[in-house]
Amino acid sequence: MRLTISPSWKFKTENNEEIDQILFKLLHYLHQDPKLTKAAEQANVSYRHAWNILNKWNEILGIALVTQVKGQGTSLTSFGEKLIWAENLIEAQLAPSASTLTSTINRELDNYLGKNNNLIRIHASHGYAIDAIPKLSQYQDEISIDLRYMGSAEAIESLIHEDCDLAGFHVCTHPLLRNHICGQHFKNLMTPEFTIIKLVIRKQGFIVQKDNPKSIHYIIDLIRPDIQIINRQKSAGTRILLDELIHKCGIDSHDINGYHNEEYTHTAVAAHVASGAADIGFGIEYAARKFNLHFIPIVAEQYVLACNTEEINSPNILMLLDNIKSHEFAKQICELPGYELDSAGTTIEAKSFLN
Repeated sequence: MRLTISPSWKFKTENNEEIDQILFKLLHYLHQDPKLTKAAEQANVSYRHAWNILNKWNEILGIALVTQVKGQGTSLTSFGEKLIWAENLIEAQLAPSASTLTSTINRELDNYLGKNNNLIRIHASHGYAIDAIPKLSQYQDEISIDLRYMGSAEAIESLIHEDCDLAGFHVCTHPLLRNHICGQHFKNLMTPEFTIIKLVIRKQGFIVQKDNPKSIHYIIDLIRPDIQIINRQKSAGTRILLDELIHKCGIDSHDINGYHNEEYTHTAVAAHVASGAADIGFGIEYAARKFNLHFIPIVAEQYVLACNTEEINSPNILMLLDNIKSHEFAKQICELPGYELDSAGTTIEAKSFLN
């Protein structure tokens, strides 16, 4: 038995009229593609019913949610975009906590049922590839995943102190940056005691407003007086990477507006930019696309799992590796913008990987 917890919310008018969830489905699909026929099909309603729902809520709310332009399809208005932003913001803030809570509850249930011999504890930096692992259908009866999000540095400390079985973290592929970051932050893994499991390569870069209205392109732009940033927390691998890029450019973090304003996930950073509270965040492409924001790639990085070498051939870890190598995992990764497989499921000695 596996329980799943997903955040949900209800939108009600001042007259206590609850907005149909189909409306949000239509808005989401139109956000991706301005074709109402396709959006209606994806929402599993007729084209006529889709229009009736949109018109109904245009009238109730007293403001248009979509607009039609001949030859350009059906696009969201700024208010329609704002509703999508609100839903995505809720997901950004609640989903990581829901994931941790799901793991905690399932771990306790498995313990009660005597199934915790198949438990794998993963402490990991936030990412969409690692989030896909517990969702693999093959896990349901074979192994249990206890996934908890934290910064890369914290995850590695958990592994070293045996508080988890796997630590998820990421390292950029640029040789000079990689060597310095690994030497400063991941050197405790550079022994035969640890093995790396490869997962994906992803892009990190600037998340900025749609169409990049402030023409932000380079690290040096961060010190412009008209630029406000939203940052990640200190232990996050993304924060470590940004700090290294800033240092290489000779920038003092005190000269960056908003440098000490922090969020704890890529999605939350993107939501902050989408709200207009910041001009720029540093994160991954998928988070930018989720909020229909502009993404400027800066560096590529490898997202991996670290494991105690003595455990790499244990039955649970071998099952995990089989699932990471599966077609289902590959399919999920291929659907994530800015991600690609990196010999997923293959292993390498940590010292060789990090040097």
